[in-house]
Amino acid sequence: MKLSGTAIFRLALFFVLMTIGCAEKSAKDNDNNSSDDHFDTSSDSDSDTNSDTDTDTDSDSDSDTDSDSDTDTDTDTDTDTDTDTDTDTDTDTDTDTDTDTDTDTDTDTDTDTDTDTDSDTDTDTDTDTDTDTDTDTDTDTDTDTDTDTDTDTDTDTDTDSDSDGSAGCGQTAPENGYFTITSGGIEREYYLTTPSNYDPNKPYPVYFGLHGYGSYGQLFADRWYGNTLSAWQEEVITVHPDALGAEGETQWEINGDTDLIFFDDLLAHLKGTLCVDDANIFASGHSMGGLFSNYLGCHRGDVLRGIAPVSGAGPSFGFDPGCVGQVAAMVIHGTNDSTVDISSGEGSRDYWIERNGCTSDETTAMDVTGLDCVTYNGCDGDYPVAWCTYTDPEEGHNYPRETGPPAIHNFFSSL
Repeated sequence: MKLSGTAIFRLALFFVLMTIGCAEKSAKDNDNNSSDDHFDTSSDSDSDTNSDTDTDTDSDSDSDTDSDSDTDTDTDTDTDTDTDTDTDTDTDTDTDTDTDTDTDTDTDTDTDTDTDTDSDTDTDTDTDTDTDTDTDTDTDTDTDTDTDTDTDTDTDTDTDSDSDGSAGCGQTAPENGYFTITSGGIEREYYLTTPSNYDPNKPYPVYFGLHGYGSYGQLFADRWYGNTLSAWQEEVITVHPDALGAEGETQWEINGDTDLIFFDDLLAHLKGTLCVDDANIFASGHSMGGLFSNYLGCHRGDVLRGIAPVSGAGPSFGFDPGCVGQVAAMVIHGTNDSTVDISSGEGSRDYWIERNGCTSDETTAMDVTGLDCVTYNGCDGDYPVAWCTYTDPEEGHNYPRETGPPAIHNFFSSL
C-alpha cells in the first residue's frame, strides 16, 4: 500500500513524540534517583551543591522539521507518445472504362434470285383434215365437200425430265477397255464397257464395280470374279476403276478424300464423254470394295441412287460418319465368312435401316435365286433396304459370282 506524504509525516511525528515522551520519563526517574542519593546529608559537609542544574534544556524544540519533504514528485510523465500515423492512403482509382462498342453490323444480304424459267411451249400439231366427200347420188346430185382443217399447234417443250442426258450425249462412245484420267495430280486407271448397241442420244445408267483388296478393275468385271458384265453389259455403262497401290496390294481409301475425289472426277469425265442418266448412278463392290461402296453411299448419297456392298463393312464404326443424302441399299454377306465376319455386314444393314427410316423387325421375303433375301418394311419412299445371305462352299469370303450379279441387277432395276 502506498502512503501519501501527509500520512508519512504524521506517522513520523508520532514516533518522535513517543521518543520524546520516553526520554522525559527516563529523565524524571533519573532525577528521583539522584535526589534519593543526595538526600543523605551525612555530616560530610559535602556541600554537594550538586548544582545539578539539570538544565535539561531539553531543547526539544521539537521543531520536528522532519524534512520529510516527501515531495513525492511522482513525475509520471507518461508521455505515451503513441504517434499512430495511420496514413491509410487508399487511392482506389477504379477507372472502369467500359467502352462496350458493340458494333453489330448484321448485313443479311439474302439475294434469293429464284429464276424459274419453265419454257412450256405446247406445240400439239393436230392437223385434222376431214375431207368428207359424200357423193350421194339420190337423184339429187348433192356434192358436199366438208374440208375441216383444224390446225392446233401445241408445242410442249418440257425440259424437266428425270432422264435427261449429260453433256456427253450425241458423242460417239469410245472403244471398251482401259483409260486414264488425272485426279488429284495422280494418273488413275479405269476399265470401261458400254452396250454393244450403244445409242449416243439415249441416257444410260452408270454402274461402278469396285474390286477387293489386291485386285484390279478388269478382273472384277471378269466372269471368274465379279462377273458383273453378265447382268449389266447391254443395259448400262459399266466402269471398273483401279484402286491405288502396288500389284497385289491395291486398296481403297475409306478414311480420307483421295478416292472420293477420284470418284467425282471419273463421274464428271464420263458425263462429258458419254450419254449418262444422272438420276441412276450405282455402286457395288466386294470385300474392301464393299467397304468403299458403303463409304460412297455415305459421302455421296446425294449423287448415288443405290449401293450393293458384298462382304463389306461400314460406313459407321461406332460413330456418326457424317453421311449426306440417302441411297437404296442391298447388303449381301456370307454366313460363314472367315475374313470379314457377318457381324460387319449386319452392322452395315442396321445402319441403312436406321438411315432410311425402315422398321427393323418387319420384313418381306424376296424371291432371289441362290440367296436368302428380305426387304424391310416402312422405309422412306424410294430408299428400300434389302438383306441377303449366302453360304460359300469354301471359306465363306468368295464373291457369289453366279447369284450376286442378277440379284443386284434386279434390285437396282426396281428403283
